[in-house]
Amino acid sequence: MIQPGVGGRRAGLARRHRRRVPLLLIVVCSQFVVSSSAAPASDGCYRVAFQSAPVWSSSLTWRPQGWLLVDPGSGEIRLFSATGEDEGPRIRPGQGPFEFSRPGDLALIDDGLLLHDDDTHWLWLNEALEPKRQLDFDESPTKEGDVLGAPFGWAATAGGHVFAYLHVYQSDATWWTGLAEITLSDPPRYQRLIDLDRFAPAAVYHTLILQTVATIGDSGYFLQDEDPVILLEAPSLRRLTGAVPEALRHPPSLPPLRAETVGPFFAQMERQRRAVGIYSHDGRLFLLERDPTGGTVRWTLHEIDPVADRIVRSRVLPTEADWIVPAPGPETWAFLEKGPVKGILEQKHRGLLFVPTAWIEGDRSPLEGSAPPACIDGHPPAPAKPASRTAAAPSPPAEPLPSGGLR
Repeated sequence: MIQPGVGGRRAGLARRHRRRVPLLLIVVCSQFVVSSSAAPASDGCYRVAFQSAPVWSSSLTWRPQGWLLVDPGSGEIRLFSATGEDEGPRIRPGQGPFEFSRPGDLALIDDGLLLHDDDTHWLWLNEALEPKRQLDFDESPTKEGDVLGAPFGWAATAGGHVFAYLHVYQSDATWWTGLAEITLSDPPRYQRLIDLDRFAPAAVYHTLILQTVATIGDSGYFLQDEDPVILLEAPSLRRLTGAVPEALRHPPSLPPLRAETVGPFFAQMERQRRAVGIYSHDGRLFLLERDPTGGTVRWTLHEIDPVADRIVRSRVLPTEADWIVPAPGPETWAFLEKGPVKGILEQKHRGLLFVPTAWIEGDRSPLEGSAPPACIDGHPPAPAKPASRTAAAPSPPAEPLPSGGLR
């Protein structure tokens, strides 16, 4: 535990530094995880508008019971059914050490879920969303005396290791910013992978973009928004250049970002064609492209083969939302559709779009062309009952359903 004096001051400095930009960090960043359980799917894509929109959210996660939406604005974690019905909050914020106050992102790990909460607080949840372990970086400096700050882009491996961009307040009273692999032990351990200038445009970009970190197995992948834009594999630090389309390798410049310039900053960014996130699902890696240059926003998912360092296939998504938060599932991908960023936490949340996983990951797809199909508005219709095989055959006597109904 950090005691009053040097350690306590170090933690206080770390917290003050983090709170200079926390709301900026969550304007558009996102996280997703997925389980292997199946979910009902419609034959096509459909979108469901929010009846009660979240205050602000950037995290959508598939679990067997449905989709978990983390809402830092309200402090709640809400559940939506597999087809988008809002089933209300499942857990609410609290003040105890095994409770959360401002949940950020969820990640699926071997023995449950990992929740990043309130800057430096981490909670391990079981399948019933009950907390079973917690760790706070502010209260647990490393053996070297470094205090890890809040990650502003992270992803977890199945074993619970975290790859993250973050600030570290070092034992010599200096700051380090960069990419690290973190072991969430008590005390935590971390291995520095790449140094970043914490005031450089690339560092600012990583605090704002949808998702700059993904994992496959024990490897991490990082979207580096520099010139040229590359993907970096960790811990090997192998540079993947062929995995980024040529049109995205030299991004336009962005202006300086301050709290009072969030609106103008995004107004300029939202006019640019850029790579805006990387995601993984079932051993596959995806790069997300946002292109507003045709008058409407065009979203494309590029599937990447990281071993061969090449793009395998590209899928144009059936949405023109200003911003999206992708969340893959075994039968459907869900996309949280959002409006333009007007300022800190000033962004409308429209609803959820559901697209069959086969459309995104299959060899043949309606999303192959430049004009994706239109999606149904509203929940998908219930599947039709199968026709009787022999019309003349008498129906068998009805049997009572089990108490839980048919699953």
